[in-house]
Amino acid sequence: MEQILIIEDDDILAEGVKMNLKLAGFGCRTAGSLDEGAYILGKEPCDLLILDVNLPDGDGLSFARRVRKKGNLPVIFLTAKDMDEDVMRGFETGADDYVTKPFNVQILIQRVRAVLGRYRAGTGGNGNGKTMVRTGNLEIDFDSW
Repeated sequence: MEQILIIEDDDILAEGVKMNLKLAGFGCRTAGSLDEGAYILGKEPCDLLILDVNLPDGDGLSFARRVRKKGNLPVIFLTAKDMDEDVMRGFETGADDYVTKPFNVQILIQRVRAVLGRYRAGTGGNGNGKTMVRTGNLEIDFDSW
């Protein structure tokens, strides 16, 4: 069973996403802060990180950069920051997907499946040396920029 860590400071939102991911067959943990998330990542295996950008103890973008430097963990941002610049910054950080709030939880689950499927197939995001990001009909090749 694939394990997902959700780092989100809104407890109700985090628990709702966790419940739906579990119903979809995923193992799931939640953390309300970057410190708690880092602790969990250091102790337990994780297959995917769902990460808020604005957290009480720091910036999710910086946290994602640090996570990406340590390994090939897929990252999906789940955030209220929905300006084009915010989305681009998320992908530049190495995000595999970027979901803005409010969102449909069933679509989030499909995005989780898609990202994990790409990583299982060896065509994952930037963390493994690949520079192609695909989400829906959008395809970004960072090498061609």
